[in-house]
Amino acid sequence: MVAADPSLNVSEDFWFERSKGESVERINAVIWDGHPERVPFWFYDGAISAKNPDDETIEKMVEIAGKLRARVLGEEDEEYLGGGQVREA
Repeated sequence: MVAADPSLNVSEDFWFERSKGESVERINAVIWDGHPERVPFWFYDGAISAKNPDDETIEKMVEIAGKLRARVLGEEDEEYLGGGQVREA
């Protein structure tokens, strides 16, 4: 997914580590260079997340979700459909 979208780049500078059994897993952010604030997306545990996404970021998430046959859900399980449309849970 990242390799197919030139506006997305894996960051070597922005990451976190977590314990995974007896090893440590490093998770790098994927930076969306197409946004003026270079929004970081986090891809792990079968989900993509972004902190406090603005409308433009939600639209990018809907675009990515469409390519992955996935959905964009908010904290209250509302589904973002794109074009400003939201389906309440």
